[in-house]
Amino acid sequence: MNDGNPVDSLIGYWNIRYSQCVTSPFPHFIHSDDQPLFLANPKLCAAVPQPPIESETIAPGFHLSLQPVPYMGDIRRADIFLLMTNPVVRREDYCDNENQKFTEALRENIGGVRKTCLAWDTEGVGETSWTRYYRNEVLGPTVRDYPEMSERLKTRLAILELVPYYSSNARCITDKLLAALPSVQVAKRAAKYLEERANKGEAHLIVRWRNGCKRWGVCEDGDNIVHSPARRGLSQCAKVRLLEWLEHE
Repeated sequence: MNDGNPVDSLIGYWNIRYSQCVTSPFPHFIHSDDQPLFLANPKLCAAVPQPPIESETIAPGFHLSLQPVPYMGDIRRADIFLLMTNPVVRREDYCDNENQKFTEALRENIGGVRKTCLAWDTEGVGETSWTRYYRNEVLGPTVRDYPEMSERLKTRLAILELVPYYSSNARCITDKLLAALPSVQVAKRAAKYLEERANKGEAHLIVRWRNGCKRWGVCEDGDNIVHSPARRGLSQCAKVRLLEWLEHE
């Protein structure tokens, strides 16, 4: 693992020890440290129908045949961070994972090579489930009338997922699971480091969901930290703070 700060360590953690465990009929993409938990608890995993993109319903559980997303964006250089819980699967995510341009960009993103946020920037990849979600539901309504600020988000925005694996819904994430997954502990150390940077005025954090701050282990509010418990989009306070942060390059 990288000997630098916890953000460098997070990148190193997902690059050095990331592995693919193939089980018929689908490959399961799981970090090697997390594999024992999922192998010991097969009920956590979704029974994915084939072909999954033609299914009328989303199978319950974690969809481990999709590549995990521990973070999106240049987390070394970004200064605006969204702390999420985990990606909730949509059928379009299976289409995205069959798109070679997207999977290559995702690998670059995890490798710390991509300089823009894949959840906001469509260049070279096109529209994805991620860009539709963040542009239409989460951040788009706030910056829609400010094209310069929207452009700044490409390089200034980064998203961290506490659990990097897609699940059918938020109920899959339990306190017991969070305590047992090794990758979660690495993500929380990175968030704590970002909280320290925010307290120094070097970063800005938006923590989403009602119990987000408790789960991430960061404070609920500060000059550069805002808790946004709104289920859709951002809270009014988070919208105001985001625009204030984007005003300054």
